[in-house]
Amino acid sequence: MNMAMASSRVVLSRPRDHKLSVINGTLNKMSKEQLKRQAGELGLHDKGTKNVLLPRLKNYYKRVKDCLPTQADAGAAAVVTSLNEQPVDYFCVVDFEATCWSDVPFMTAESEIIEFPVVLLNARTLKKEAEFHSYCRPTRNPILSEYCRSLTGITQAQVDAADTFPFILKRFESWLAVHVRRDQTISIATHGPWDLQKFLFDQCKFCEQPFPPYAQHYVNMKRHFSNLYSVNIHDGDLSIAGMLSMLELEFEGQEHSGIDDARNIATIMQQMMRDGYVLRNNREVLLQ
Repeated sequence: MNMAMASSRVVLSRPRDHKLSVINGTLNKMSKEQLKRQAGELGLHDKGTKNVLLPRLKNYYKRVKDCLPTQADAGAAAVVTSLNEQPVDYFCVVDFEATCWSDVPFMTAESEIIEFPVVLLNARTLKKEAEFHSYCRPTRNPILSEYCRSLTGITQAQVDAADTFPFILKRFESWLAVHVRRDQTISIATHGPWDLQKFLFDQCKFCEQPFPPYAQHYVNMKRHFSNLYSVNIHDGDLSIAGMLSMLELEFEGQEHSGIDDARNIATIMQQMMRDGYVLRNNREVLLQ
């Protein structure tokens, strides 16, 4: 282990927990550039802020049997992930877009889902295996505001030509049954709470149909990101673009395009799992 601020090797005769504490203490003292160099030598992704690099390396050493491989050993070591520890087989990464207005507060707006995008992320292989994407025709406020069209890039013609939400939801569930076997498990994953607690909940209530049971417990990725990389959820920039920036990755596509947002959320989740993090359901939709 090449560390400029410590001896290159640490004696491995101590109990494992003690060894890890020595390693973690040394990592804590390293600069960002030293952490990047160490990650690169171990075959890990070497991009990200110091808050990103530090847990990446700590999780690596927590999971390898030989806590301090030599540089030669490191080249042969596989990138350590927690893929076998993930609680489900697939994540359905969702980012709804909904009707909105510049002069109506978000939480009180009578929003309807107008874009229904899902990226199917394999939790074992980290591959984005499939996508579901459809626009939805709103019925309560069928004419999109200029603000909504500008923000989302969705046109009036696209929603006018689409089916209403109940048909799209059934279509999604049929699509999901084709791509995920009965013996496999899924979790819905979103950027934050509003896609399910606000948009999906309000939409189901308005359409007088049951809330999908598979979506009641879900992965709030923003809170997991905050926990893994020690970013204050209230003070830090935990927008999708902000999280990508901390990982030193670029946003691909158009922000506030539902399908592009979902793809980028999936990219963040891929890196979090490569960094050794287990993405469990951590939020529940309040059905009231």
